[in-house]
Amino acid sequence: MTESNYPKTSHLRLAEWRTSKFVTDARETFNRSCLARLVLTRTRNESEGGYRNIGFNNIVDRIWFVDGTFGDTAYGTPSGADYGSVVAEAETRHALEKLFESVSQNETNLITETQSDPREGEVLSLLRKIRENGFAPTAIIASIKQSLRFWEFRSHFTPSPEVRRGLTSPEGHFQNVPVHHCRLLPDGVILASDKTALGVLEVKQDFDIAVTDIPDNDERERIRREVPSLLDADFDEKVRVKGLEIVKASIRQINACALIKTSGTTLELKKYE
Repeated sequence: MTESNYPKTSHLRLAEWRTSKFVTDARETFNRSCLARLVLTRTRNESEGGYRNIGFNNIVDRIWFVDGTFGDTAYGTPSGADYGSVVAEAETRHALEKLFESVSQNETNLITETQSDPREGEVLSLLRKIRENGFAPTAIIASIKQSLRFWEFRSHFTPSPEVRRGLTSPEGHFQNVPVHHCRLLPDGVILASDKTALGVLEVKQDFDIAVTDIPDNDERERIRREVPSLLDADFDEKVRVKGLEIVKASIRQINACALIKTSGTTLELKKYE
């Protein structure tokens, strides 16, 4: 159905229960997907400069957020889950980029290179290396491919009964250390860290999301100029979905982490649209 065929909704208020459910879905998914906060300790902003704005500013059809009678057609509110996961993944990318920058300066000390997929003993050695440096591993983050290896490590790995939304296989614990997988990591990488010592994720503004009408004519004209696809849009039938967080990742004790990577693997994060 094209936009011109949607019923008119400007005479209807945005339905609070629809916008609330959308926002709740986004926030809950964000909180479940914040892998950066498993690697680094979340703090309030403690320093100046270097913060990154992460978010979105989308213009979408209003009909999905109102209650009304539209003949035989019903319009369901979309889930906000995708919006929350996008911001959580961008936050994770930011943290891992900072981590890999620091690792590259200490590569010989922090990285164990294997010729094939890691064996159970090599993962045990990974945790031992962190402990020998005086730290206690709090999380293991693996690429999706390497996370499947943990199912073969049954003497030390216990699957979790809970699955994060969007994942195709359960996570778990290895020697009581939580194991999570991250699609951003290169296929050959397993990372372990003590988040209490490795670094911090300073949060200047925590993730927030809102669904609002666009009543200001000057703002409508600005959007038309900047977004050609909305040149002929009827903004009475549109809403803005806006989300934002402001964060900064900093590495403080690089020896509080260690990595395994298979031969030929480079520490470059995967890119997704």
